[in-house]
Amino acid sequence: MIKNKIKPLGIKVISTYYVIVSVLTILLGIIMAAIPSTIKDYVVSSAPELATLEASSIVGAIAMVGVFFIVFGILGIVIGLSLFKLKSWARYTVIFFSLLGFFMAMLGLLSGQWSNLVGLFINGFIAWYLIINKEVKKVFKGE
Repeated sequence: MIKNKIKPLGIKVISTYYVIVSVLTILLGIIMAAIPSTIKDYVVSSAPELATLEASSIVGAIAMVGVFFIVFGILGIVIGLSLFKLKSWARYTVIFFSLLGFFMAMLGLLSGQWSNLVGLFINGFIAWYLIINKEVKKVFKGE
């Protein structure tokens, strides 16, 4: 392994993006797990068909989603920091999630949800950069 690799700016930006998004995901998860009954009122008002469900089921589901957010946020931080440390497995993981996000955004666009354009561009750029960029390939090849 080469000791003093120079990190491309794009790797620094992408890994920082992953860490920031993951921290926000953890914060959202903590809120959801801590006050699910408060969030339940908003969820039921947004989706009235859920009003027929038992309140404790909705609260439990919200708390469980909060725990999942915390777990996935922690994994995202690990991935982001590992990408910053130029670990190949983190590069492949980010490529996988970016391609998944790209195709999910395309599906959203096909269903008329234009807000998916942002995700389409971000995920598409990240995948393109990590797959195509010669400097990135060179840095990760030395591992």
